[in-house]
This record gives sequence, structure tokens and C-alpha cells, in this order.
Amino acid sequence: MAAQGQLSDYESGKEKEYEEFVRLAREFVYAREAPWEANPAKRGQPTKNDPRALVVCLLLKIWLGKPYRDMVSFLSNSTYLWPIIGLRTLPGRMDLQRAMNRLTKEYLFNTFIVEQGYHAKEDARRSVSAPLVVQASR
Repeated sequence: MAAQGQLSDYESGKEKEYEEFVRLAREFVYAREAPWEANPAKRGQPTKNDPRALVVCLLLKIWLGKPYRDMVSFLSNSTYLWPIIGLRTLPGRMDLQRAMNRLTKEYLFNTFIVEQGYHAKEDARRSVSAPLVVQASR
């Protein structure tokens, strides 16, 4: 059994980790244009959330490895993340699924791999003089 106070420290550590990830994801996503225009014809129901906020939710979903229903439950219990993400209302699981279907590969690849310099970082890691795999001794 855990000593008193350890679980609250663990929970606050997890909250800080979630906040840090969401801040980085928001920085990446909000630096780019929206992946689609929300309600371009101004017909029907007004949009509840910015498409970029939904993209941040999807990145968090992938990072946590949760299904859509669990992600909605997580967001409903984590209202402290809403202002960081940019959510105005809680998205439903179908909202997240539709957002995932609307995302194009080009948007994801251009934003998160090419424009963020992923390949440059990979080349820098290869140029390190230490071997990546340690040879076993005889």
C-alpha cells in the first residue's frame, strides 16, 4: 500500500506531464493554418470548437493510446486542459472521429515532420561520435 501523499504526488506529476504535452502540441498546431475551414457556408449548426483544438485532442488521444470514448471521458475529467487546448465545449466521440477522417496526410506530414525539422534532428543524432549499439565483449 502506498504511503499517504504519494498518490497525490503521482497524480500531480501526471497532470504536469499532460499539460506539457498539450502545450507543445498546441504550439505546433496553432502555428499552422487550420486543417479545414469550419462551417464555410455559415449554414447549419455553428461550430463548437476550432478545428485546431480537435487536432490537439487527436494528438493527445494518440499519445495516450486511448480509444475515442475513453478520450472523451478523459477530457470531461480534465477540464484544466480545456483552456490550454482551446476547447469551448466537450467534443463527442463522433466529433473526434470526424476530425480524424477529415485530416489529410499532407497536413500531418508537412506540419509535424517536414516543417518541424524532424529529418534535421535525425541527422544530428547520427553524427554523434558514440556508437548507437554497444558491441558485446568476448
